[in-house]
Amino acid sequence: MYSIISLSLCVISAIIFIIINHKWGGKPALVGKTCASVMFVAGAIVAIVTESLPFYGYLFLGGLVLSLAGDVLLGIFEFDVKTQNKLTLNLGMLMFGLAQICYFIGMSFHASLAMENLLVPIILAVAMGIIIGLLIIINAPSLKVKFGNMMWQSLIYSCLICINLVYSLFLIFLVQYTWITFLAVLFFLTSDLILSLMYFGDRNTKGMDLLNKSTYYIAQILFVVYMFFGLF
Repeated sequence: MYSIISLSLCVISAIIFIIINHKWGGKPALVGKTCASVMFVAGAIVAIVTESLPFYGYLFLGGLVLSLAGDVLLGIFEFDVKTQNKLTLNLGMLMFGLAQICYFIGMSFHASLAMENLLVPIILAVAMGIIIGLLIIINAPSLKVKFGNMMWQSLIYSCLICINLVYSLFLIFLVQYTWITFLAVLFFLTSDLILSLMYFGDRNTKGMDLLNKSTYYIAQILFVVYMFFGLF
C-alpha cells in the first residue's frame, strides 16, 4: 500500500511538472521541478521506513537527495537565461556526479550479498565505462556539440554514468531486480545525452526539453521502485 501510494505520487508530480514546464516554463516550472524531486526523496524515505531497508538503502536516498540539489541548480541555470551562470551548471553537474557515486556504492553493498568478491566486475565496469565515456566525448563534435570550458567536467561525469551503466548490467546476472537499476541508469544516460545536445549543441527546443525531462523522471522513478521492491 505504501509503495503504491508513494510511487503514484512520484509519477503524478513528475507529470504535473512536465506539463507546467512544457506550457509555461519559468518560475512555475522551477517550483514544479523542485516539488517533483522532493517527492522522489519522500518516496525513498517511505521505502526505508516501511520496508526496513538495510544501511545501503541510505546511499540510494543520498543519490536522490543529491539529484534534488542538482535539479534545483540546473533549474536556476535554465531559468537565468540571460547570465547562464556557469557556477550553477558546475555545481549541478557535481551533485549529479556524486549521486552516481552513491548509486555505485549502494549497488556494490547490495551485490556483495550474492558475490563476496566484486573486484573483477568493478574493474571491468570502470575500464569499460571510461572507454564508453571517452568515446561519447570524442564523438560529440560530429553531432555539433561543443563543450568548451565544460569539457573536463563533462568527461568525468560521462565516465561516471557509463561506469554505472556497465556495472548495473553486470549485476543483473548476480542480484535479483538489478535490471531496474540498469534501466534507471540507461534512462539517466539518455536524458543527459539529450541535455548535452540542448546545452552545448544549440538544440534547446521544446521537443528536446520534453524528451530530456521525461527520460530523467523515468530514471528517478525507477530508482524509487528499486528501493521498494529490489533492496533487501
